[in-house]
Amino acid sequence: MNANNLTDSVTNSVFQIDFERAVDLVDKHISLTSASLYFSWRNITTQNNKFSYTWIDDIVYDVEIPIGLYEITDIKSYFQFVVSQNNHVMTNTETGSTVYFIDFVVSNTAYSIDVLTYPVPASLPTGFTSNITFIGTAKNPRLTLPADINAIFGHVENFTTDAGSSILTFNSSIAPNVSPDNSVIIVCDQVENELSNLGILYAISPPVGIGSLIVDKPVYPIYSKLRNGNYNHLTFRILSSKTFRPIDEEYRNKKKDTNLNHYYKLKSEGKCLKGGSNSQKFKENNPGYCKEYSAKYNPEYYKNNKERILKMIGEKVCCPCCDTMIRKDFLHKHIKTKKHLKNEASIEKDE
Repeated sequence: MNANNLTDSVTNSVFQIDFERAVDLVDKHISLTSASLYFSWRNITTQNNKFSYTWIDDIVYDVEIPIGLYEITDIKSYFQFVVSQNNHVMTNTETGSTVYFIDFVVSNTAYSIDVLTYPVPASLPTGFTSNITFIGTAKNPRLTLPADINAIFGHVENFTTDAGSSILTFNSSIAPNVSPDNSVIIVCDQVENELSNLGILYAISPPVGIGSLIVDKPVYPIYSKLRNGNYNHLTFRILSSKTFRPIDEEYRNKKKDTNLNHYYKLKSEGKCLKGGSNSQKFKENNPGYCKEYSAKYNPEYYKNNKERILKMIGEKVCCPCCDTMIRKDFLHKHIKTKKHLKNEASIEKDE
């Protein structure tokens, strides 16, 4: 069973196997031998994507995380982007490093997501630049985690850090739950279950990071009895173990559509990935583009972004032409393959 058996294009969670004719399934059993799916259900939704911080001038600034799939490090990176946009940072003039006054630290040994706040100095220290309006006294900014997002960080609802003028650390008071749907269940509508209306076949808990491929192979087959009768098909569903509703993978569809729209935009500008006439035309019209682009990857850039670059090496992205996941560092090779060129030609023909 694969994507060809998909019958629900909204949630991507309902599959159906059709038989050529009605099959007698009296006293028959079924079991899962293996399952492969991406850990792609989003953990940040419209229900838990907002929190705020109070700056040293007692003004509250809202933070709204775009809906998607996030690790704590991703939320931290987005938060740092927001405070930088709000000019609530300092920059070391010698090293170029940025100083943030609220930080999130994952403590695996303590099973905690610690929130650290640092005092904003009374005035700008020597060797730093900043657009902060200093208030003449050292003071910590405060972080507030409202309902729902508090559970991801492992803090109580409406948790707020204390005010102060020294480094403060706040450990999780409850178990952090970065992925509210930490497991999914595979259900067969034709399975008989005396204790529930759901014909549960198997439960899968992701042993991998968000966005990675889950491969689960039961050590022993777990057989479930099918309801007696003649069937033309079998229907399978992937449901949340928390809500027993379809896992929401709409984000992946939106991302795919966004990638495809971006592809058409680049293509219209002569910037498409294909190494042919459009690419050559773009280079001729923009002779300095490649040089300027390459300049971003100078040693200083690598030094300042080493951790992020190394993390991205194994990251997978979706090729909008082939509708498949490709390692980001292999994308330049993939776009030269026959499969990609054939799919790209098919898109151009459809246009």
